[in-house]
Amino acid sequence: MNFKIIILLLFLCTLSTLVFSLKKKPSKPKPSSKPKPTPKPKPLPIIISAYGQITCMGKNLKYITVKLFDVRNGKKPYVIGRKKTRYTGGFFLKGKVKYPPNYEPKLKFTYKCHKKAPKKTYCLKKNDPKFPKVDEIKRTNETIHIYFFNDIKVDDNFNKGKNKC
Repeated sequence: MNFKIIILLLFLCTLSTLVFSLKKKPSKPKPSSKPKPTPKPKPLPIIISAYGQITCMGKNLKYITVKLFDVRNGKKPYVIGRKKTRYTGGFFLKGKVKYPPNYEPKLKFTYKCHKKAPKKTYCLKKNDPKFPKVDEIKRTNETIHIYFFNDIKVDDNFNKGKNKC
């Protein structure tokens, strides 16, 4: 008798699973006649490279930190690259722009011409006449902008804060 009950229960379980599995699935909604809008293409990433040398009264400024910023109205300044100058006063900065289409680069460093001189901060912005023109290299998946700051000459007098940030 117990075997008959167990077999009956197993039969009912399999029957119920078959009935519920054969239940109709909801059909997919019909596609609308409107075409989907094409997504806007993402701007190509821009890689910035900056080369140059810094001298003060004919002497190379060694081991000072040079920073390249992306400064825009309404956006927080973003550091693209940061490096120390070599013993020759030369620097090479490389970085990626966070907000590609319109960026405004700014080069900034703090220096002392000799040990007893006070520290001074020097800035070069894009609209400054000393700021070099960009050399642009376009590739299929990225764009490279190169700035050649050939020789940045600073002095101890500082011209009443002319290049102050």
